[in-house]
Amino acid sequence: MLRAPPRAALPTHPDRQANTLADCIRRLRLVERVVIEDGHGHFWLVLPAAFASAGKVAAMTRDAGGAMALVRSAGDMAAQASATALSALFARLGIASVLADDPAPDTAKEATAPLPELCTEAAKDAAEIATLAIALAQVAGLPEQMLVCPCLGREGGACSAEALEAHPALGQLARLRIADHAALTEALARLQTP
Repeated sequence: MLRAPPRAALPTHPDRQANTLADCIRRLRLVERVVIEDGHGHFWLVLPAAFASAGKVAAMTRDAGGAMALVRSAGDMAAQASATALSALFARLGIASVLADDPAPDTAKEATAPLPELCTEAAKDAAEIATLAIALAQVAGLPEQMLVCPCLGREGGACSAEALEAHPALGQLARLRIADHAALTEALARLQTP
């Protein structure tokens, strides 16, 4: 009786660091959600917008614990989408938003005031994640339109790494960690080089 030769064992890597980017690209091509970690250790869900069904979007917002924060297409963020993203970030960080959607006359000055340093960090988070999401779409060969949603904890604050790992749905998703950001940038540069 013939037997198939034993398969070689696949190499293992701590925290799947060596194949996280490849996992993310593969999952996105299957129109599955992936997690991106930002520079402050916060987590975001990303889903290709062009192929996302209503059910996938509903599951994304439900599992993340918050409303959709950002829709960015072709690298350009509309003003309203930007304000929505910032409002969601401010709520996540427990700070008051100065970007009121329709400020009353007596608060108009406050609405256009310079953002505090913490708000500026939140804005940088939004821009960083949007840029990474678009880069992932480009490397994966997908339309450059991604849905992005912050992962919120039970109290409405940023979801911790422990809570993310313990979540029955989010803990199973491919994750682009901070250490993988450079690899994504390099992959995008190779793609754009003639």
